Amino acid sequence: MLVALKAHIEHVVRDLDEVAYLRLVQVIREVALTVESVCGAERTYLYSLGSQQGNVHLHWHMPPCRLASPTSSSSSTP
Repeated sequence: MLVALKAHIEHVVRDLDEVAYLRLVQVIREVALTVESVCGAERTYLYSLGSQQGNVHLHWHMPPCRLASPTSSSSSTP
């Protein structure tokens, strides 16, 4: 899942006021919970990208971690 703002934002801290930032985090949480519900994920990793090196539009990646993942807490470590 990828979440991007309609408005062009490059910097999550400087380009958003507190109210906009908190609303954005709320939306990201809602989307992540939906991804987990649909995919049956143990957890969802969240990471935000945006830089001046070619990808200047701030966005969040939300890859679900499936229950059978090798990084799952239920898996054994060698």
